[in-house]
Parts: sequence; structure tokens; C-alpha cells
Amino acid sequence: KGAEIVVATPGRLIDMLKCKATNCRRVTFLVLDEADKMLDMGFEPQIHCIMGQIRPDRQTLLFSATFKKRIREFAQRLLDNPVQITVGSIGEASSDVRQVVKVLPDASQKWNFLMQMLPPMIDDGEVIIFVSTKVASE
Repeated sequence: KGAEIVVATPGRLIDMLKCKATNCRRVTFLVLDEADKMLDMGFEPQIHCIMGQIRPDRQTLLFSATFKKRIREFAQRLLDNPVQITVGSIGEASSDVRQVVKVLPDASQKWNFLMQMLPPMIDDGEVIIFVSTKVASE
């Protein structure tokens, strides 16, 4: 009967729309997360295709880690009267976040390092670990 929330990649959503498995006629709120990465990966035509199938009175939120000229121009083309909200200073890391980068040669060393370093980090507060693939999160 439909869904209240749909999370999809642009290509997969277009596939679902083409085979009429769903439609976007009742979408009133659209979130484009990591817009800079979607543009870097060449998804701009797909985003325009999807937006053309969503009602024009929707509210659209566009999130990007960077707001370079390309993203600003994209937002101007895509959005009506966009408002930019910046958290922290543009181009600077948040002073509330401590980032640790350690390059290790193989997966077993990465796992051992994580198991050694994680307990004290958890004691200090919240920890977020980013991985490049779903499989890498296992």
C-alpha cells in the first residue's frame, strides 16, 4: 500500500519507478544526503529525473559535507529559494570532534587495532566508525 519513508540510491529508485513498483506523486519531503558525492559519481541526471516525478510543492533538503561552487550552482538549479545552514566554520573541522586516522596494511591489523583502541574511546564518549562498504561493517 506504500511506504512512509523510502531510502534509495538514485539508480535503484529510477528502476522501481520505471517498472511501476512505486511512484513519487505523494512525496512531500525529499532529502538528498551527500549531494557532493552524488554529483561526483555522475548522478545529476538521475536526480533531475526523480525530481521531475515528485510534486513541485515538496520540501527538499540537500546535505553536503562541502559546498563548493558546483554544489551551490546545483542547489540554485534544483531548489526554490534555498537557505544555507552552516554548522561550525566553513572549511574547518569542528572543535568538538576529534578525528584519528591510522593507516594499516591489512584487515587483521585493522581489527586488532580497533579492538585495542575502542574500549578507551568508548569510555571517553561516543564513537563513530566509517566504513566504505556494508561488508566492511561486519
